[in-house]
Amino acid sequence: MKKNGFILLLLTFSVFSCDKYDDSALWDKVNELDNRVTRIERTLQNLNTDLIKMQGIVDVLQKQVSITSVTPITGGFRILFSDGRTYEIINGQDGQTPYVGGNGHWWIGNTDTGTPATGSDGQTPFIGSNGNWWIGLRDTGVPATGTGTGDVAIIGIREYNGRYYWTQTIGGTTTWLTDQYGNKIPVSGNDGTTPILRVSADGWWIVSYDGGSTFDYILDANGNKVKATCGCESFFQSVTYEDGVLVLVLMDGTVLTLDLNEQKDTRMDQVVPVELQEKISQYIPLYSGINPPNVEGCYLMSPETCVYCEDYGDGGYAPGTIMDDMYLRFTNQNPFENTVDYSGCQGDIVEHGNGAFICGHGNYFTAYFDTEGEDSEYGVTYKIALVISGTVSEQGIKDCYYAFIMTEKHGDTGEHFMKEGIFRVFDDGDGLAEKSAWPVLETEMVDMGLPSGVKWANTNLGASSPEESGNYYAWGETATKSSFTLYNYPMFDSEAEEFFKYCTDEDWGTVDGKTTLELADDAAYAALGAGWRTPTITDWIELFNNSSQTWTQKNGVNGYEITSSANGNKLFLPAAGGVEGDSPHEVGNYGVYWSSSLYEDVVNSYAIFFASNNIIWSQLARFYGYSVRPVYGTSAAVSVTRVSLNRSTLSLKVGESSTLNATVTPSNAANRLVYWTSEDESVATVNDNGVVTAVGAGSTRVRVRTLDGGKMAYCTVTVTASSKTSAMPSSSGKVTPKPNKISDIKGHSIYK
Repeated sequence: MKKNGFILLLLTFSVFSCDKYDDSALWDKVNELDNRVTRIERTLQNLNTDLIKMQGIVDVLQKQVSITSVTPITGGFRILFSDGRTYEIINGQDGQTPYVGGNGHWWIGNTDTGTPATGSDGQTPFIGSNGNWWIGLRDTGVPATGTGTGDVAIIGIREYNGRYYWTQTIGGTTTWLTDQYGNKIPVSGNDGTTPILRVSADGWWIVSYDGGSTFDYILDANGNKVKATCGCESFFQSVTYEDGVLVLVLMDGTVLTLDLNEQKDTRMDQVVPVELQEKISQYIPLYSGINPPNVEGCYLMSPETCVYCEDYGDGGYAPGTIMDDMYLRFTNQNPFENTVDYSGCQGDIVEHGNGAFICGHGNYFTAYFDTEGEDSEYGVTYKIALVISGTVSEQGIKDCYYAFIMTEKHGDTGEHFMKEGIFRVFDDGDGLAEKSAWPVLETEMVDMGLPSGVKWANTNLGASSPEESGNYYAWGETATKSSFTLYNYPMFDSEAEEFFKYCTDEDWGTVDGKTTLELADDAAYAALGAGWRTPTITDWIELFNNSSQTWTQKNGVNGYEITSSANGNKLFLPAAGGVEGDSPHEVGNYGVYWSSSLYEDVVNSYAIFFASNNIIWSQLARFYGYSVRPVYGTSAAVSVTRVSLNRSTLSLKVGESSTLNATVTPSNAANRLVYWTSEDESVATVNDNGVVTAVGAGSTRVRVRTLDGGKMAYCTVTVTASSKTSAMPSSSGKVTPKPNKISDIKGHSIYK
């Protein structure tokens, strides 16, 4: 407000003065004031940010968090903490900015230049042609970038009795920062505080220890207030990172050294319970550090040998027992977040661990995974905490160890697998897990140029070529079988006649509200691993809306060729029929492909059905066996948020018709398809285009529902008898849904 008033005074003077007046000197002072205020504001922002960064470093020193990655950036490093914080620390040692020392002279670093800062003989520093600070005509030789020290209050940290406390260094003297009672202020912990620096209205440094509620003057060793100057814009003098050791030097000279090779990643505790870590480490080496080697590739443990079984004598193996060969595969290692994807294969058992983390240093590593697996012979699904350690070499992994804990299992009625909570350890008997090829058939993905970014598999699940039918799966089962009925469907309790998972209707069991397959129940994920899944109904609609479809033959097999409208890439969907009972039927005539989306009646799930003359979406009994065409990646498709009708009530006479119009929001949603139902078709019916036809006197509701997200809107329809028709009372009751087969399929067009 003062500056604005001063400017107004200048303007007034220029208008009413008769003499020509040169006001450039005054404007220079105004601009100098602006620059000084801007400099102070920038300094405060930088210094307060540095205080927060220092607290993060102390959290690591006190082992409250860990550092998960250190990435080089221009002039310093970006540091990622295990709690999600990310800080950039820049070297500040290359240059020092002049500032006013306590004696009123210009200072650079710790050297008094001897040039007064004010008065007729004072000279302001400036940057010379060689990029150094100059004062007058003498080159001081100090680079013009970076930071300086001096009478600025330099905030630092010191260790005392195992804890770190805040310090202040003023004029070369370091003292503890204390509260109003004289107590040292801890940096971290439950009582830890991060100071906030500001400049008082009269130009002195002030500090808050309570989050900015109150501020006190910063005092030097003699109890004097410290004038706010801009000589120091960072509390970090330098930061270096080499061979896993992070070294930070603060402006007050404090050196903080973090050997990240010895650091434990706190994420380990989320996979392996703390109480088990000490027990497991007796049988498998656990390497620490945030610089693990690259382990991507497939490795063969042969002979896989038992080292220790906690349940030896109760189903476990004796030490020295030779096991079936074990394949280990690591993919998508992220060196910044230290994550890696895992797949394992032993006989018919395939397991996957997506987005797990890896520790280590040099050539030593330990990887930790939460895996999901399935045994096709016994129909058992399980979850295992897995630990793999070793030393990476050109030939493979030396001294490769493999340990796991059974954390969860389902369907093991015959007790074929180890009990929950038990761990076992194995190693490679000859000391080297050699590099190998992955033994499981890989699935090629095709980029169809879809807006969502989702890629499609080139073959059906279980097929080796595009024209092969592949395997058949019930909805939510991860293994194929020869017979598909309601009573051998694992999610159905035949005695209670209830579904115990993916239930949205209490008439069919306990409602859990799940309407999309979880990865544990997804056949595509179980067979192919990380990133793969069964497509949603929206994925299917997006594919058809962005392609052309031609009924044709491929190597003598009937099906649809799908051609991308964006890039011309092609897919072939064979007419593989399905299994409704004990054997496939309609092979070559129909194609039926699951989506991962549950239909509203619980009994059925959404599927794509096609014949030679049409492609439709429908709902089919979830316990029958149909094809799965996997997709890869998470969809970025725009989802439906709402559907509305052009009217909420409608009055008709028997025999009359009227059309309801539905509006799907947003207009650019990937799947804008809807379907219509009448709660009482003896009163009124509705077709796929929203045409309502009055049938008999009474009242009912017509509902429109979106395929994407199941959003709904209703219109109440009242029907009165016409003069030629006698009024017939209608009855309305809950209709129990029945399982749908191919033979009685009711389809809806996939096109809007």
